[in-house]
Amino acid sequence: MRHSHLMAADLTGPRTGPGESRTPSLLLLLFLLPHTQAAATAHRHPASEGVAFSRDVACGQRHRQGRIMGGVDTLEKKWPWQVSVHYAGFHICGGSIIDEYWILSAAHCFGRNKVIEAFDMYVGLVDLRVAGNHTQWFEVNKVIIHPTYEMYHPVGGDIALVQLKTRIVFSDSVLPICIAPPDVTLSNLSCWATGWGSISQQGDTSDKLQEVQLPLVPLPLCQMLYGHTSYILPDMLCAGDLRNMKTACELQPKSSHT
Repeated sequence: MRHSHLMAADLTGPRTGPGESRTPSLLLLLFLLPHTQAAATAHRHPASEGVAFSRDVACGQRHRQGRIMGGVDTLEKKWPWQVSVHYAGFHICGGSIIDEYWILSAAHCFGRNKVIEAFDMYVGLVDLRVAGNHTQWFEVNKVIIHPTYEMYHPVGGDIALVQLKTRIVFSDSVLPICIAPPDVTLSNLSCWATGWGSISQQGDTSDKLQEVQLPLVPLPLCQMLYGHTSYILPDMLCAGDLRNMKTACELQPKSSHT
């Protein structure tokens, strides 16, 4: 499935934060997996350097506008919620900032044999080879895997919540993503996918954060293209541009669709 030109991912999952529980929300976020080595270094910022912000105003606000197969290099500050998930010094997945302590990523990035102490989370990062002026890194406190992960589908429930040990310092380069309400309408829309990793079917890779705009594919059409209705469940989302060979499936997780 990761090598197909259409991609499907779960849209539902719980969201929790320190000292509270939250109801499941519809998440317009997709995740993928290849491997890319990272040599970036970053600074841990003390909490006192934080800036005041309102979640209702700040989430989803990009300070740069613009547009991983078929994608292009993105600019700093354009996707301020982008996260790079590292394991043992290597970039393995992407994620999205949802608040000061929590990252949303894919469950398959946190396999049963992985040691939580070996994970690092980077925010404010565009080039995997070098940290930027706004790059911060964090250690992981705990990971919550969606309870239905792989229960009803080989890639079903592929959602994880990652709690950080220290809080993220928000700025115009580092901000949380907005989470769509459960009743959002997904007809005739397009989405953005961002991430690192492979950028072509030939295996070419990029250390620069990539972006691509993709049309959403109606569920019945997606099920038909995959060959069986059971391959694509109702709580999944399909996106891809087959005509122009644009897809997130050749990219790196987060591919996050926003």
